[in-house]
Amino acid sequence: MSKTTSFKRVETDQAETLLDIAELTFRVGFQHLNDPADFEAYMAEAFSLQQTKKELDTEGSEFYFAMMGEEVVGYIKLNHGAAQTDIATEPGIELQRIYVMPEHQGKGIGQQLLDYAISIGKAGRFPYLWLGVWEKNEAAIRFYKRHGFVQFDSHTFMLGNDPQTDLLMKLPLG
Repeated sequence: MSKTTSFKRVETDQAETLLDIAELTFRVGFQHLNDPADFEAYMAEAFSLQQTKKELDTEGSEFYFAMMGEEVVGYIKLNHGAAQTDIATEPGIELQRIYVMPEHQGKGIGQQLLDYAISIGKAGRFPYLWLGVWEKNEAAIRFYKRHGFVQFDSHTFMLGNDPQTDLLMKLPLG
């Protein structure tokens, strides 16, 4: 288990740091599992400084860094209201991203990030926390199921020109 991790809301002036961490963790997690052309097309669209600043400025979206001292060791992105990516008309809160830096994986930081997301959802009186997870990400699916998430639907996620299936999972917060 890691040392105690603190959490800090990401501000717009930290967009470059967020982008660097987001791009690195996504590459490490998924580049080796996808067609290079599709992967790079998605990266160019989703991981630009302009896109990162837009997401930071979107009403209803919040990013939080997980910190060990002054070091950023992971992050989450939460969406509520119209900022949700799929079921924006429903009253839940979406955990759109949860990533841990490669050198800090296996230290319990993912658990702490999930717990923090749950605490934000409960504090905001959201009835549930939901997320989408790639159907081929078996370790993540097991992690979420272990914490009480259940699948309620699926949707298509476009990675470049590759249509992939995300399982939509929900955790009641009441």
